[in-house]
Amino acid sequence: MRLLCFSISPLLLCFWCLPGLSINLWAQSSALTVLEGYGDGVFAAGDTVSVFSRELAYAEAFQGWSFSPANLEFVQDEREWMTRFIMPTEAVIFTAQIATLPPDFLEYVELPINGITKPVYYAIPEDPLATVMLLHGTGGSVNGWVGTNRDQNFSLLKELYAAGFAVLVIESRESSLNEDLNGDGKIRWLSYPIDLENNIEYQDTDEQLFR
Repeated sequence: MRLLCFSISPLLLCFWCLPGLSINLWAQSSALTVLEGYGDGVFAAGDTVSVFSRELAYAEAFQGWSFSPANLEFVQDEREWMTRFIMPTEAVIFTAQIATLPPDFLEYVELPINGITKPVYYAIPEDPLATVMLLHGTGGSVNGWVGTNRDQNFSLLKELYAAGFAVLVIESRESSLNEDLNGDGKIRWLSYPIDLENNIEYQDTDEQLFR
């Protein structure tokens, strides 16, 4: 058995030295630290690494990442709560920037509008930059945009508010009445015509709601 072992060893050494087949067991690895999020670990330079923000509370909004070093190579949008980057040859620190909103930033009312009552959520900061309307999908309601169990939808609403936009979530007329008004077989927004004078849906969402 000894003779067999000694006879194989040179072959292994030769295989290790063949061009293109060598394996670098000493590839440089560095630590990743993630604050206010997840993804800590030790990674080799060149690895594609994912980082995640922590879960957000009801009145918190994700605002982006701060990171060091500043010259990281990203393979996904660095402003998203989950992003990916290429690990450099040095240690990296990521910190999720999370804004705390007023606990009552979002309000709910039921407004009498053009002969019916519509549920409306609104969030209006001081001196808003503009107003953004968030519309629910087919068969949906305003509740599709609100609550921590709505994940991406509610996160978008909060991020808009934190960025200085007023946000309005108003239910479609068909959903409020549970009636297919135009006979297209769907309960959804009356999108056409795009005309304030001839489409009552747009009349319902006119500036009167903010007066």
